Amino acid sequence: MNKVCAISLLAYDYEFLLKTLPAYLDQVELVILGLDRQRLTWSGNKFEIPDSFFEQLKAIDTEQKVKIVEDDFFVEGSNPRDLDTRERNILSTHAPEGSWLLSVDADEYLLNADDLIAFLREFSDDRVCLFGNWITLFKQSGKNMFVIENEPETVERFPLATMKSNIFNYCRNTPQRIVFTSTCAIHFSWARTREELERKLLNWTHRDDFKVDEFIEKWESINESNYEQFVDFHPFDGPMWHKLALVDEDQLHEYARVKSNQFNLYQAWKSVPVQARLGLFEEKVIARDAASAAMKNELEKKLQSLSEELFQCRRELGQAVNRKPGLFNGIFKNKN
Repeated sequence: MNKVCAISLLAYDYEFLLKTLPAYLDQVELVILGLDRQRLTWSGNKFEIPDSFFEQLKAIDTEQKVKIVEDDFFVEGSNPRDLDTRERNILSTHAPEGSWLLSVDADEYLLNADDLIAFLREFSDDRVCLFGNWITLFKQSGKNMFVIENEPETVERFPLATMKSNIFNYCRNTPQRIVFTSTCAIHFSWARTREELERKLLNWTHRDDFKVDEFIEKWESINESNYEQFVDFHPFDGPMWHKLALVDEDQLHEYARVKSNQFNLYQAWKSVPVQARLGLFEEKVIARDAASAAMKNELEKKLQSLSEELFQCRRELGQAVNRKPGLFNGIFKNKN
């Protein structure tokens, strides 16, 4: 049975961790939290975490599963994206070898953690990276939640689990094969106060990818009367956020549950014996590779046919030249 270790980060988002950690803490063997020893973000800005947070964390962690790794995660002259990747790789080396590494950020609340972790305990494959699905909260107004409304084919997916340490090459991404699951996380990403949002956007990985000030003003302007006007408005990949849904805070988990059921690949995998799951994945890969091989074979046949036609044309032309060399010499001479 596989061990499952969670990796998360401690910085300006520390308060979210008290809400999200309990969703998976009981199911995993270890939670590894990264904390910059100088209390600097990846952008080099200072943050503080009060002692009261660590007291609350200790109260939640009754089995002492949480391990805080303090290191110099900010490096002068490096961009936030590279430092994000670097920190996750460092943290991954603190997990027992052969464990699943579950990457869950502080502002992500896993909805079906029990099923996912039960699956990971049985399923082993160090060639793949499992992806989950975000249900992104964009803004909160009282009890009204403005939620990014996605269909299954346009849902925002994020790297969630891998069995290899020190393999992250772009934040949580790895170069491994991707396997999509129906595991969902409520992503509190943008549902903050303006002050909290500004702090996040000025310090996170995508700090330099779009005009932060302009986008915050757009975020500020959204309300119950105009939210339907916001279409294809992701800051650097418009259609990724096609529209907004208005969800009552009390109905958020039910909304997320319905969405999760739409992302049913993982649910389909649960219905077959675990020993067959890798086979199902391999069948998909084999089918893809077979399609590529068939296309390659077809192109090679066409190329061979064209080569044969060209050879035949050259031979016929050579025969014609040999029969009447004077005629062809004259033609070539006139063209010159």
